[in-house]
Amino acid sequence: MAIGFDGSGSLDLDSDPLTYAWDFGDGSTGSGVSPSHTYVAAGSYTVELTVNDGTIDSTISSTTATVNGAGGTGAFIQSGGADGLVIMEAENNDGNTAQGGHNWVEVFAPAGFTGASAFQAQPNNNTNNGGSGYALTAPRLDFQVTFSQTGTHYVFVRGRGDTGSDNSLHVGLDGIEVASASTISFASGAGWAYGSNGVKSLEVTTPGVHTINVWMREDGTYVDRILLTTNASYVPTGLELESPRDTGGGNQPPTAVAGGPYSGQEAISVNFNGSGSFDNNGDPLTYTWDFGDGTAGSGVSPSHAYAAAGSYSVSLVVNDGTVDSTASTTTATISIAGSNTPPVAAVGGPYSGAEGVAIGFDGSGSLD
Repeated sequence: MAIGFDGSGSLDLDSDPLTYAWDFGDGSTGSGVSPSHTYVAAGSYTVELTVNDGTIDSTISSTTATVNGAGGTGAFIQSGGADGLVIMEAENNDGNTAQGGHNWVEVFAPAGFTGASAFQAQPNNNTNNGGSGYALTAPRLDFQVTFSQTGTHYVFVRGRGDTGSDNSLHVGLDGIEVASASTISFASGAGWAYGSNGVKSLEVTTPGVHTINVWMREDGTYVDRILLTTNASYVPTGLELESPRDTGGGNQPPTAVAGGPYSGQEAISVNFNGSGSFDNNGDPLTYTWDFGDGTAGSGVSPSHAYAAAGSYSVSLVVNDGTVDSTASTTTATISIAGSNTPPVAAVGGPYSGAEGVAIGFDGSGSLD
């Protein structure tokens, strides 16, 4: 994969035109203000730039280029809790596909940037992939994510656009264009900031591994990181900490979620729901239930009738075709059929007031 370098911050106090001599640290050299170079091996390389004003060389300016090995990094892991965060650095993508004569190029130290690197859609020749069909014509970055939560995920992208014609991109899911996450824009010339203000969204319908896609809309656009959250009120602050990745490699055990707790009456079927279970590798699951009364069941949403009242420990184990999950345990509380449980009174208060003035009392917390 080509890495783009940017020496546009170089200057000459006499305003003479400059020539650029790059040493990429692997025995290769380059020239020009913004060259690209492909490394053949993973590693950390010292990159040097010398500029000349036609008379004298500058002092060497050094930086580093970190090249990751292909694959094997594992999917990003969604956090638990109300925010359901997934945060991905652009340079830690799982795939970079060139299309339509453009590609996403890693650039180091672009103007005003404080991180290690970002990606820019190049070349910048005023191409716009608006409308539909961009999945087949625009360069694409891919990020694998293990989702533990389903439903609406609000999308933020931290990026930059130098002008109004190079400041937008599209986000999609599993290689499919998603209208509600298309055309995420950045204020032109406003520096590095999160675009879309959370008004863009994706619908994740099943837990497990999915791929987040980032397509170029306008070439010249920069992207630094992508943030997803299930919290509609979430507002990113600062750079935000990148999500951890599953580095275990190979097949990962699935996760069982038994749901509950459940309740019902003896001899009447109780419905169970294990649909929250998921597999990090996206494999189909089989479900094995133990209802705690010596009987078993199968399927994602089985029903079972208990013969006697009592409290039962219910467990669920799922299997991805290779390995079992850890058992997930819940309870089923069964009452005697036809029995009437006494209601519960809630008097509220304490109350206070003045003599001669009516005091209002509230028993609305009572229940049956």
